[in-house]
Amino acid sequence: MIELRFALFLFLLVLSQGCVLPQECDKIGPGDLVWLEYRGWTDFQEESEVVDDNMLFIAGEGQVLQGLEDEVIGMCRGDEKRFRLPPEKAFGLRNENLVIEVPIELIEDAEGIHPGAFVEVREEKRIGLVIDVRQSTLIVDFNPVFAGEHINYWVKVVNFKEKEDWNA
Repeated sequence: MIELRFALFLFLLVLSQGCVLPQECDKIGPGDLVWLEYRGWTDFQEESEVVDDNMLFIAGEGQVLQGLEDEVIGMCRGDEKRFRLPPEKAFGLRNENLVIEVPIELIEDAEGIHPGAFVEVREEKRIGLVIDVRQSTLIVDFNPVFAGEHINYWVKVVNFKEKEDWNA
């Protein structure tokens, strides 16, 4: 009985000092419209050289990287979080089969092409990075630019609207 009175005394003391117990919040769930502030960078970039932006997406719809979506679901308004995504949950692993030799006549605006340039292949409507320029062909990498990279994020939930409230 003394322990119960002591526990009650401590509880009342904490409340009287202006401290409050953590409250439950509305958490982001699948189908919610989410507004994030975010920074994203690779392991080879400084955080100051990063994408710093806002995004709006529907959670659970595959509109953003799977790993980013997984991390955001369950967060509350105002929550901030840092995390690191492995390639498998970000832009995927590099696929060497996506580095191919392309005849130069299939390239839009082929004049002046150099390694490091992005090109579009006419027939395939794909954009790739030129790795090498040869006499009549180019070696083009069609992997996503950040394939094989870990992606670091800082995110803040600015706001979200639960799916049930979209029309309200």
